[in-house]
Amino acid sequence: MPYGSPDEDILLASALTPFLQFELRGYYRSCIEHVTVERRSVSGWERVARVPAQGEYVLDGTAIGYTMCDVVSCLPIQHALRVPLVQIVPARAAPPHERGWPSLESQPLRGEIRVRFPYYGNSSCTSQDVAERRVIL
Repeated sequence: MPYGSPDEDILLASALTPFLQFELRGYYRSCIEHVTVERRSVSGWERVARVPAQGEYVLDGTAIGYTMCDVVSCLPIQHALRVPLVQIVPARAAPPHERGWPSLESQPLRGEIRVRFPYYGNSSCTSQDVAERRVIL
């Protein structure tokens, strides 16, 4: 998935998760290019903590097994980008996981949010550009 990891499907399945969706034509490099979400602060744009790219953890009560990517490929973007507008933080009152995995929870973002995604205009992934969308929540 070009916007992050399959774990974000968990977030997008919740009716309570705000998200930004946009269409983009082009290509992305698997395992490398991912969406970044930033929030404007008094000192500029600050990157928002997202779903971990690798590892084992519990997200909003759902255990997520280890995910990884072995081969970088230049792939077409074949669907709309749906980006959960949440930050990922340590869970406050989650019971410990039996394997000792960290517990994380999502929290909706507020304020001016910027979503950026590096993509390419050709199938050899040599002409990079960045798509950017902003929203105020």
